[in-house]
Amino acid sequence: MRIFRGRKQKTSGRRTAYTWSFVVFCLGVLMTVVIIASVGTRLSPSSHAATLTGDLNGDGTVNVFDLSIFLAHWQQTGSGIAEDFNNDGSVNIFDLSILLTNYGASGGGTNVALFNRITYAGSLPGASSSYLNQEANRYQVIQLQGDEGASLVSTLHADNPNLKVFVYVDDIGTKSGDPQAITSCTNYSTDNTNANAHPGNPQYDWFLKDSGGNRIQYSGYPGQYLMDVANPYYQAACIAHAMDLVRNMGADGVAWDNVIANLSWVESASVPEYPTQSSWVAAEYNWATAVGPIAHSNGLLQLPNVSGGRWDSNFPTFRQDIITKGEMDGTMEQSWTDGGLGTAQQDPYWAGKLADASWAETNHKYYVANNAEATDSESEDRYGLASLLMVANGYASYSTSWNSCFTTCESSWPEYSTAQQLGSPTGAYSHRTNGAYERDFANGVVLVNPSQNTIASFSPTPGGTYSGSGLTNVSSVTLGPDQGLILLKN
Repeated sequence: MRIFRGRKQKTSGRRTAYTWSFVVFCLGVLMTVVIIASVGTRLSPSSHAATLTGDLNGDGTVNVFDLSIFLAHWQQTGSGIAEDFNNDGSVNIFDLSILLTNYGASGGGTNVALFNRITYAGSLPGASSSYLNQEANRYQVIQLQGDEGASLVSTLHADNPNLKVFVYVDDIGTKSGDPQAITSCTNYSTDNTNANAHPGNPQYDWFLKDSGGNRIQYSGYPGQYLMDVANPYYQAACIAHAMDLVRNMGADGVAWDNVIANLSWVESASVPEYPTQSSWVAAEYNWATAVGPIAHSNGLLQLPNVSGGRWDSNFPTFRQDIITKGEMDGTMEQSWTDGGLGTAQQDPYWAGKLADASWAETNHKYYVANNAEATDSESEDRYGLASLLMVANGYASYSTSWNSCFTTCESSWPEYSTAQQLGSPTGAYSHRTNGAYERDFANGVVLVNPSQNTIASFSPTPGGTYSGSGLTNVSSVTLGPDQGLILLKN
């Protein structure tokens, strides 16, 4: 519904500009936003964002909150900007006109192309208010470090009440280089003092040791020591410290790192305490069962970064088991379509990971997908996002970071904006006889080839012509090895 039509005046060019009354109106609405925010009004949390043009916060209605977000990006230039509704490379008066045309409207298809940032490592504190507003409204999930400040989290939540902020904690280690235990479950100095005073006493000595009695460090990470996750005294200290970190930050929950199905992935030395994979997995299950329900009962969300899943034939349900036993709220997959050795290396595990993501969606659990790609790559990120869109339905999100720069860098490829215009999925994905995976959407189609074969020219099932992913007005496509396409109907 159009609620305001600004008067136009002639200009020296073909474009027209709205009069000052139009601007005054916008400022009046923005003042309303500020007044409402000052009395503590917050939007109802939602996992979904709508594709209704102008509904920037995804609450299903174009309203004053969306106008506030829009004006924070006024005159921003570049590609893939959510507020640039007409895609002319600038957030300007024409985009504002589009937003006000839809002002008060509600509905629209569900956008399932959601994104996450797994860590900022100190890059957000001190950032401009416009940048924080952009970040808050760009992501479904953000992971921060425990020393980045409660004021930061408060600002992010004010900008987007739907955002979930998690604080990083390593569940299996303590670090001599982290004196305040910002990133680990327990404080190394205290752990070291207690263990030296009471060596071998499980109430005080939680370090895992090799056959020679030496404390075991992570391979390649000197000063980072493995702890006995099944030790009840360690578990109690771990969850107490993690909850303190989360509460001090005012965050939504804890992001547990290094929840692993195989101890050899972080340490090559033998561990007498856990000589087999089965014994170590049992220890991780013990830890999840002990600490998870405590966090849950205290109202904290939990997001474990799990290494292991359907692609591990020994324990194919490890990821689901950790979530279920620990009453956790989702999971992170840090090697979604690239574990650091290229996408081809992950091809055999693609279907299993897709099944994990699908399970998370079915059970309304967050699935935070991140790639360990060595360099920033548009084609690889397109493939990763397209793969996730095969099952995404409001809880799965794709990371804008990459392995060598995941702490401070982020990418925003044109495909991300395209994906957010797809609208609602029309059904589940299909595996076509030519080997391609296809999922149809209200406004387009997503295609994936998770193999090293080239799939010859074929047409998307709905027919018609499409544009996107570097293609324009095509009715058929060819998929190269490990390629994904995100296409909109013409």
